[in-house]
Amino acid sequence: MPTAVLLSKPEAPVAYELFPGDAGSSLLVVCLNGLGLAQGYWKPAIELFQKSKVSPKPWILTYDRYGQGDSPRDPRENWPNKDPGYAHTLDDVTDDLQELIQTVSSDRCSRIVFLSNSIGAHIARRYAHR
Repeated sequence: MPTAVLLSKPEAPVAYELFPGDAGSSLLVVCLNGLGLAQGYWKPAIELFQKSKVSPKPWILTYDRYGQGDSPRDPRENWPNKDPGYAHTLDDVTDDLQELIQTVSSDRCSRIVFLSNSIGAHIARRYAHR
C-alpha cells in the first residue's frame, strides 16, 4: 500500500491508493469512508466502476484517515494540550484531505466528486464549503 507524506505531518505517512483513469481525464473521484472503515471498503465498487463503459474514466483516490486502516494515529494525539482520542477536528481532517489531494494528484484536482458514507459525507461537505 503506498503512503504519502504530508508536509504538515512528515512523521505520519497516510496510506492511500490512486486508481488510474484515462490520461485525458481531469476528474478525480475521492472515496471518503465512514468511521472505523478502511479504504478497502471501496474496492468492490471501484472494480465494478472500472469495468463500466464510462468515458473518460476518472481517477479514483481512496485513503485511510489517521487512526484507520494502514495509517497511523494522528500526530496531534501526542500534543500536550489535546485530550487523547479527541486530537483532531473535522477541520483538521479536511485540511489533511486537501493536503493529500495536492500531494498525490495535484494535476487532477480541478474537478472533484466525493463518494462517501457516514462521517465521510460531513468531510465532503466541509471540503466543498471551503
